[in-house]
Amino acid sequence: MIIQKFDSEKEWLEAREGKVTGSKLKDILVKKKGERKIGTYKLIADRVSVKEEGNEPPMDRGKRLETQAMKILAKETGKKFNTDLVIFMREDNQDIAYSPDGYIKAKKIKVVAEIKCLDSKDHIRAFITKEIPDYQGHYYRDQVIQAFIVNDDLEIVYMGFYDPRVKEKPFFYFTITRESLQEEISEYIELEKIELEFADMWIKELTF
Repeated sequence: MIIQKFDSEKEWLEAREGKVTGSKLKDILVKKKGERKIGTYKLIADRVSVKEEGNEPPMDRGKRLETQAMKILAKETGKKFNTDLVIFMREDNQDIAYSPDGYIKAKKIKVVAEIKCLDSKDHIRAFITKEIPDYQGHYYRDQVIQAFIVNDDLEIVYMGFYDPRVKEKPFFYFTITRESLQEEISEYIELEKIELEFADMWIKELTF
């Protein structure tokens, strides 16, 4: 066994990064083969990402980086995205809505864009797994499904991921088609309508 001594807590904390310690073990071990917890991706992030100074709130950081990421997405896809603040609503029910980060202007909007600026461990997890992630209570797969629910003409959602701290892979994107989610889209729209009908019934009951 090797023993390493430190003169300060700061050095001690930095040395623990990228290592499996007792307090991190629960975030790494899984019982089912092939599954991985977020702790494993944090180990990777601790070793390959660059630390930023300060303590910027995640929402502020996301807004700051979104413009940069949209430009990169436009360059990599060869698409020109409009980034006006808009809300899309279904024609048959305006309570079913969605707000894209970007979209390609056309008579029928067939392409939209979403940008996600996650922390490094989740950025790396999305890149490795190639799966739409959940992040801090946000269900991004549901967000993509909602885009297709709201717009029957929508064919593609480009989902870009940007984290400049991960120097070797700061940006990547998924191309998500309607066809790949069609079964869930059909199921979700019916469930959504049922819940809206229930809500409307009680709104009327409680306000008149």
